[in-house]
Amino acid sequence: MFWTSRDGGSSWTSSLVSAAKSTGYAVAGDPANPAVVYAGGVQSSDQAALFKSADSGAKWTALGQGIVSGVVRKIAVHPQAPLRVFVGTSDGLFLSADAGQTWDRVIPGEVREVLFDPEVAADVYAAGAAGIRRSRDFGATWEAFGTDLEFTDISSLAVDWSQRIFYAGAAAGGLYRKNFLGAGYLYPPLELRGERQEVRSVLQRELLIRLSWKTDARATSLAKYRVYLLTGDKKTLLAEVGRDTREYWHRKVPAGSVLTYIVISVDSSGREGGSAYISISSGA
Repeated sequence: MFWTSRDGGSSWTSSLVSAAKSTGYAVAGDPANPAVVYAGGVQSSDQAALFKSADSGAKWTALGQGIVSGVVRKIAVHPQAPLRVFVGTSDGLFLSADAGQTWDRVIPGEVREVLFDPEVAADVYAAGAAGIRRSRDFGATWEAFGTDLEFTDISSLAVDWSQRIFYAGAAAGGLYRKNFLGAGYLYPPLELRGERQEVRSVLQRELLIRLSWKTDARATSLAKYRVYLLTGDKKTLLAEVGRDTREYWHRKVPAGSVLTYIVISVDSSGREGGSAYISISSGA
């Protein structure tokens, strides 16, 4: 059963009448729209219960039917890209890139926690039965993270982002602390900006996007930057530029679209580090 309060918690009313036989385990709000709420848990038939309200809980719509499976343990909405909704269940991590309309399972196995890096918008961390996974592209692809930990089955995860200190609760018991900062941490580019420009001639019109950024002085191991275009869940490499080059021109941009770019710091061995992203409209 799910409950809603409209007076700061003084009184509560049952919500989600269609899911009266459901047990609720997770709730998350959309940081860009306070009226949008996601709720999840499990139905009496051991099927996933996942719902969305666009009017502060007055009415609800079922999501992910036939795709999202298992007991919903965690719901997280990306604070800077709120169309991307992450749902951790006993069957895996499911991602929607369109605010719940469509879903894909991006990690198998139980996922109990999802965290977003406040300094590197594209970085997402997920933790559960298979340990910690990290995505460098808003959840499109994932890699193992913290493989030198003494355990893999994680029940909870918290991070001191200023020091890159991870605190993990082990399902078998105990709380563990590990600092992932280190001297080799690749800080992301700073102040990423995008500027739309138009070049006209007698025969043609060309749209361009100019990206510019600054280098973080702490990125001592930085060798170059990679510039990607993110389209849905697909990340396309546009260019690699040297560490002293702090701009990129994307030519022949299609009109009438919103383009999302990711600029990632890279060291001399080719290892990618921190990233920054920006979405820009190419205009009509």
